[in-house]
Amino acid sequence: MVTNEIKEVKILHRLNDGFKIKVKNIKFLEYDKNNTGLTLHDKPDIGYSCLCNLDSNDNHLWQTSPIIKILSDTEFKTLNSHYEIKNYEKETTSK
Repeated sequence: MVTNEIKEVKILHRLNDGFKIKVKNIKFLEYDKNNTGLTLHDKPDIGYSCLCNLDSNDNHLWQTSPIIKILSDTEFKTLNSHYEIKNYEKETTSK
């Protein structure tokens, strides 16, 4: 079960191509020596994958490849992408 202390909606932004996904739960999956994901964490680390859920029902939505470089608690690089986690702000248009 993937749960998280993040109360507000977040955006996982893939900086390579601008892809953005709105998520409510973000955790980082640590693998064991057999490459089985066993432990969930709140902060990224080398070798972890980012797991994201769209809703609070623990429905898996997105998983990144393993993290190879940590730039901050909210920005990291994986084997094939560069990601940033941002606060979600509703887009408004003025008329």
